[in-house]
Amino acid sequence: MADFTYILLSDHRFIKEAKSEISLPSKGTTELIIDKYTRIFTVPSKLAIDGQQIFTYSLMQANTAEFSEIGSLSALISESLKPGLSFRIFLIDASSQFERNRDIEIKLGEQIESEEHPVKLDNPDCAVLLIIKDSFAIFGIAEDPESVHAICTIFRPGQSKKDYISRSEGKLEEAIERFRIDLSTVDTCIDVGAAPGGWTDLMLRNGKRVIAIDKGELEYKRLRRYGQIAIVPEPEELDKMKKISGTIDTGITVCQGMPEQEFMLVHIKSNFGEETAKTLGRRVEMLLVDSNTHYTESIKCALALADSVKAGGLLVLTLKINNHKPTQAIDYAASELSASYGDIAIKKLVKDRRELTLFAKKISP
Repeated sequence: MADFTYILLSDHRFIKEAKSEISLPSKGTTELIIDKYTRIFTVPSKLAIDGQQIFTYSLMQANTAEFSEIGSLSALISESLKPGLSFRIFLIDASSQFERNRDIEIKLGEQIESEEHPVKLDNPDCAVLLIIKDSFAIFGIAEDPESVHAICTIFRPGQSKKDYISRSEGKLEEAIERFRIDLSTVDTCIDVGAAPGGWTDLMLRNGKRVIAIDKGELEYKRLRRYGQIAIVPEPEELDKMKKISGTIDTGITVCQGMPEQEFMLVHIKSNFGEETAKTLGRRVEMLLVDSNTHYTESIKCALALADSVKAGGLLVLTLKINNHKPTQAIDYAASELSASYGDIAIKKLVKDRRELTLFAKKISP
């Protein structure tokens, strides 16, 4: 057990590919991988984190110790914590010897807590990941914000639930945090694949105007709280949408084409196509693409709308990879988008499922 020197927290759906793409620091001869389903196994020491963490959430140096009873670990963990940083403990019981992990986390937290090491359940400065295997303990302390966020979200997901229109809203929130996106530069954004309105809701909540594009209907009643809404349906749906909007709110206007006046939300109710891009009639500071299509189609959409994004404008795009190899999607996205977008970065977010999230900036024509 002395050779275990690192804890790698990852998503098991990507670990097979990660083995061939990621390398770990060369210390020790064996490393420990933990994923969100608490599988523990060893991998060759040649694996090490290199550059951006695309497939992994966190890498932390591990401390190991034999213990006779759980309370004896409190001094060891306390000595490893930096003074003044708040903390929270997350337990993986690999040998299923405890009935409630949460009770052990509380017990240890109470024993360690002091003025120098305060416990903080929400947004702690550091997260202590403790793995128990019989009478052997392995623990690592994550201090960087991305790793702390990942651990808190994976092991206590219920505490991060909010009044979202859809699950994807939390995904965009995480992207804004992980890519350090400054929304103060954004006045208006385009949201492709908007239904039922999760990403649109988040942008409106931040005071941004939104042009939403999706054949499906949005949660108009909830989105109406941010201001007036214009719906631009396809001709055959014009009468239908007028009837529907009339039953929801008088602040919803149904138009035959892009409205001339400003609305907080304009919903182009159709599937995206190149003709749609021609009708927008304005340049925006941000493009969001989260359509339920193959990643190649999402990339085509971002390229078709490139002229609608101002130089320096922001792109957040979901690469739906499903059963395809992540590296193929990454290489394809970087190659295709590079003509119109720069500073391309791709991450596997905690809230991503079979997908990756891409962030980039529009370059000058």
